[in-house]
Amino acid sequence: MQLRFWFGAVVLAAQAFLLTGCGTSGGLKAAESAARTPEQKVMVRAQARWDALIARNLDLAYTFISPAGRSTMPVDVYRGRVNPQYWRKVTVTDAKCEADVCDVNLNIEFTVLEMPLSNVVSEKWILADGEWYFIYRG
Repeated sequence: MQLRFWFGAVVLAAQAFLLTGCGTSGGLKAAESAARTPEQKVMVRAQARWDALIARNLDLAYTFISPAGRSTMPVDVYRGRVNPQYWRKVTVTDAKCEADVCDVNLNIEFTVLEMPLSNVVSEKWILADGEWYFIYRG
């Protein structure tokens, strides 16, 4: 129970940094440094990426894509492929990591034809150069 509470606290801290205008790399780095395990660190970054997407800050969301992914897809192309208008809320629920790969589970709330829906989704994240990055398969 305490561990679940701690995960929630880390995720809420990351959201608070982003929503209060401290979504700079300094605010995110502070939330990440509070996280101790790879699972906690990747959960903070996954939540920050989705918070950026929901805020329609595609340039910030792009920075969470792995360096290999960014090297083959310019930010202009990414902006053209991502349409965040339907997403309403995303909650990272848990992560499972092995070595330098994590599976991150999240609940996405979205709206289609004015109907609220939700779905559980799993994302892959990798560790590259000491940082966790989303593997974009768009």
